[in-house]
Amino acid sequence: MADYRQKIYRYYSSNRIGRLAPETVAGFKPRESYLKKLIKEHFPRDKNIRILEIGCGHGAFQYYIAQAGYTNSIGIDGSEEQVKEAHRLGIKNVILADLVEYIKRVEDNSIDLLIAFDVIEHFTKDELSCLVDEFYRIIKNGGKDDNSYT
Repeated sequence: MADYRQKIYRYYSSNRIGRLAPETVAGFKPRESYLKKLIKEHFPRDKNIRILEIGCGHGAFQYYIAQAGYTNSIGIDGSEEQVKEAHRLGIKNVILADLVEYIKRVEDNSIDLLIAFDVIEHFTKDELSCLVDEFYRIIKNGGKDDNSYT
């Protein structure tokens, strides 16, 4: 991870006015309808699909993905503080990892759904070019099928 990112992510949650993560999962309520709508409109019916969320922060989307019954989802984030907040909130499928290094270890064509909110802008153009190639490598072949999606 680049030195400037280490400086930013080391205190990503605490270097701000007010808390980034809520005290409890009830604090996710303002985002609930939006996140549930995304799941309803864009996730397949198969609850066993393999989902990877990069830059998941303190795990709000992971919380709603689990609430919707998806059983094979993982969130990764480069901020130790964010991951600790997710675990404090009871969201255990959030792990601390360098995004680039993690993605390089994922098997080809093994991810059904890749989610990236507010993360792409954290990379340089050159890094992003390589990262997008990795996204294409890990995402399963095929596309949206009217019979498999709600």
